[in-house]
Amino acid sequence: MKMLEDRSATEVQADMVSRRNKCGTPKETTSEEDIKKMTELMSNVPEASLRAYAADADKATKQFICKK
Repeated sequence: MKMLEDRSATEVQADMVSRRNKCGTPKETTSEEDIKKMTELMSNVPEASLRAYAADADKATKQFICKK
């Protein structure tokens, strides 16, 4: 709360909008091309497992960015 007290309402609102925009950015998701590359590099790992890993990584990244 101390962090918010030292800032004006306009600054806090601008920061909230910035975070919301970052949270909605699709750039954090693993592309289909990246999944295909992972599948080629790790041919001994099932594609479903790689897709699950990518989805978990995307979720963790998004949660981290949205909390900042």
